Amino acid sequence: MQGGNVIFMPDHANSSRESEAIWKFAHQLEKQLKELAIKVNAPSTGAKIWAERAWLIPVSVTVLFTVLGAAFAVFWYVGGLIVDRHVTSGIQSTRQDISRIDGNVQRIQDQLTAIQLKQLSINPESPQSIKDAQNLLNTAQQKKIQIDNATIRDVSTTFAKAAKANPDAWEVVTELVNYRSSLNANLSSPLANLELHPETDYLYPTTDIIGTFAHYGAAPISRAAKFNPIGVNSNPGRTTGDLFLAVDNSTITLDNMEIKSVVFSNSTILYTGGAVILENVYFINCKFRINRDSSQSLIASLVEPAPTNYSQPKA
Repeated sequence: MQGGNVIFMPDHANSSRESEAIWKFAHQLEKQLKELAIKVNAPSTGAKIWAERAWLIPVSVTVLFTVLGAAFAVFWYVGGLIVDRHVTSGIQSTRQDISRIDGNVQRIQDQLTAIQLKQLSINPESPQSIKDAQNLLNTAQQKKIQIDNATIRDVSTTFAKAAKANPDAWEVVTELVNYRSSLNANLSSPLANLELHPETDYLYPTTDIIGTFAHYGAAPISRAAKFNPIGVNSNPGRTTGDLFLAVDNSTITLDNMEIKSVVFSNSTILYTGGAVILENVYFINCKFRINRDSSQSLIASLVEPAPTNYSQPKA
C-alpha cells in the first residue's frame, strides 16, 4: 500500500492461465474458421453434379423449346383442322341448303311454265296465244326449264290441229320439236362408251350439207348404222359397219332417207312430208323446218324423248 491508496499487483499466475486459455480458444477458432473456409470453398455433391452436367443446360433448353414449339405447332395444326372441319361442314351445309332451295325453285319454275303453256293452248288459234307460246318456249329453252313430257305431247297435238284454222299455230309445233331436241341433250349419250375410230370405206351416200362425220364402234351389217336413200344398198358385200354415226353442224333432209343409229347434233333438219325411215335416231340441239302438211305421227315421235323411231312409207 502507498499514499493511502491500495494498489493491486497483478497475479502473474492467473494472468498466464487466462492468456493461455484465450490463445487456445483463438487457435481453435482459427482452426474452425479454416475448416469452415475449406468447406465453403469446396464444391458440394450437388455442385459437383451440377458442374459435371452443366453442358446439358443449353441442350435441355434447346430441346425444351423444340418440344414446346412442336407442341404448339401440333396444337395449332389440330386446332386448324378442327376449325377447318367446322367451317367446311358449315359451308357444305350451306351449299346443300342453297342447292335444295335452287332445286325447289327450279321445280316450281318448271311447273309454272307447264301451266302457262297449257293455258295458252286453251285458245290455240289466237294470234296472242301463238306469240306468247313461242316466247315461252324460247325462254324455257334458254333457261333449261324442264316441261313434262305429257304437257309437250298434249300441247303439240292441240296447236297442230289449230294450224288448220290458223297456219301460224304450226310455228308453236315447230318450237315444241326444237325444245324437245334441246332436252335430249340431258339424256345419256349412246356414244358415251363407244370407241371413236377413223373413217373406213363403209359408205354413207348423201347429198346433204355435211359438217362433220364421226364413226363409233363396230357392228355386224344387220345392226350397223345407215344413212342412205331408201332401198339403196350402199355397201354390198360388207359384213360389218359402224355401230353409230355422229353428224354435227349439218343440214339434213329427211325425205326419202333411211337413217339408222345416227346422232345428229347442232344441225338443221328439213322435212316436207316424203317417205322416211328413222330407227334409233337422236336429234340433239337441232332446229327443225317441218312442212305444215307433214304427218302428225312424225311430230308425235319427235316430241318424245330420244331416240326417235318412225316410218313413213312412200305415197
